[in-house]
Amino acid sequence: MCGRTACTLAPDELCKACKNKSFDVEWRDHPGSQHNYFPSYNVAPTAHTPVIFSGKHLKNLSNEEAESEFVMQPMMWNLIPHFYKGDSAKSHGYKTNNCRVESVEQKQMFSYLLKKGQRCVVLCDGFYEWHTQDKSKTPYLIYAPQPSHVQIWDRSSWDTTVKKQKQEDLPEKEKELKETTLSSDKEEQDNGLHEAVRKGQQNSEEGRTDWNGPVPLKMAGLFSKWKSTDGEEVWSYTVLTTEAGKGFSWLHHRVPVILGSQQMVKDWLDPDTPYSKTLNNINGSPDVKWHAVSDQVNNSRNNSVTCMEPAQINTKKPLNKMMSSWLVKSNKRHGTDEASELPDNGKQTLKAKRKSSEDSEELDTSKKVKLNSSGE
Repeated sequence: MCGRTACTLAPDELCKACKNKSFDVEWRDHPGSQHNYFPSYNVAPTAHTPVIFSGKHLKNLSNEEAESEFVMQPMMWNLIPHFYKGDSAKSHGYKTNNCRVESVEQKQMFSYLLKKGQRCVVLCDGFYEWHTQDKSKTPYLIYAPQPSHVQIWDRSSWDTTVKKQKQEDLPEKEKELKETTLSSDKEEQDNGLHEAVRKGQQNSEEGRTDWNGPVPLKMAGLFSKWKSTDGEEVWSYTVLTTEAGKGFSWLHHRVPVILGSQQMVKDWLDPDTPYSKTLNNINGSPDVKWHAVSDQVNNSRNNSVTCMEPAQINTKKPLNKMMSSWLVKSNKRHGTDEASELPDNGKQTLKAKRKSSEDSEELDTSKKVKLNSSGE
């Protein structure tokens, strides 16, 4: 399933990240100022996030002519059923942030959109999933493979403006140390520059733009346009999910349908391409990367870069002193062998001490017997 995402790029950055010679996309604001997109490290359902759909739908749904083949627009995450009659977009009572591929053609609220070809691509930096083990849950961030210089959680790894600002904010001593390090690593930098130029030439040959930032994750979805009884216009979407394959099932039994290539994206967005053909692109073990993150992401109110940064997994929490003391006393009360937790050489030493102690006790007892027999 998919119940939380991160989407931190601005509209113009997202357009640059998706656009190339064979894929032209334009940004369109959602009608009404209350449906704006706000970049976030921690996105929950009912928020508005960027979605791409075919420009052909703009003519049919809004009687507008799209300037580009594809349109990128914020939509509410939690599909509003076309048959819902009400005055609030968030009060329809259906949980539709996800839609199972296995039943999409059987459920009316989804099959209706399939017949109309209202398929979309949901964009994000990545999505969060929780791995459960021994009643403990660890959150992970899952994202598309990135260029070698990009750390998806660190904007300064690709944004030169942020990188420069970080450098300016450093104390003078740290600046000097950094400059010395950079100078000594000049040869390595030159090699990296040559590699970047080579990749830039390769990108040009493939028709890509000069975008140097992260690669957005692209998930298959369905979208709708709905009007309330008061005339409010709301565009919304759902994310398709499928059964997880071996490459992902260790984390969760469901996974979003991820479109890993440009052709997969174009096939999915083309309303003239039969849905049956697009099914061939569904993969339960998509090519993705992941890392564990802080449990700060558990609360959707937390919205900081900490939600995306790699975190260490604590598999075993240390006991506090009070608990340790209680366990020692408990073991003694229940006759637990204190040697059971010792290595072999420690056990032998402890046994020798016990034997010596037992011999001393026997000696003391024999002395007492002699003393008693003599009447003293």
